[in-house]
Amino acid sequence: MLAASSDEPTDVNEDMPVLERELDSWFAPARPRTVFKGPHDTTRVLLVERDPLHRRIVRVVLGGPRISLIEVTTGQAALDLLAIKRFDLVIIGGQHSIMTAEETVRWIRSSLQLWSDIAIMMLLEESEMHLGQRLISSGANDWARYPVQRDELVAKLVALMPALHDAGL
Repeated sequence: MLAASSDEPTDVNEDMPVLERELDSWFAPARPRTVFKGPHDTTRVLLVERDPLHRRIVRVVLGGPRISLIEVTTGQAALDLLAIKRFDLVIIGGQHSIMTAEETVRWIRSSLQLWSDIAIMMLLEESEMHLGQRLISSGANDWARYPVQRDELVAKLVALMPALHDAGL
């Protein structure tokens, strides 16, 4: 072990100099893929939900300083926004009047844009549970149920995107 000089920063919890610890971290196992892909420091989430109460619940569950949540009420609005702004995750509620959730997922996946492989989480009401597997077949990554159970939704989102844990979920 190298002796620490008086001007070299040291870790107060260990006798090992910070530089040595950083060098050791180069050889540590690789960390899971992170969603922080660019020069931003937040996870950008697009919520597609027409029900204001459901939007508010998701807003509370995902509330945090490192999660940016933008809300739209239709699938078409989501597609328009995806075309001009980058997101890490799309959360889609089940019922929409203009474009169904399944159509929205299919449009996203069939797009030739960079965002066609974005992570998609569906939120389904009790009466829509039978659609879960069909939505997965359409291209959604996973689904959770309404009423939102915070622990279930957070566990599924973190499993889908491990960096959400680091972002405060």
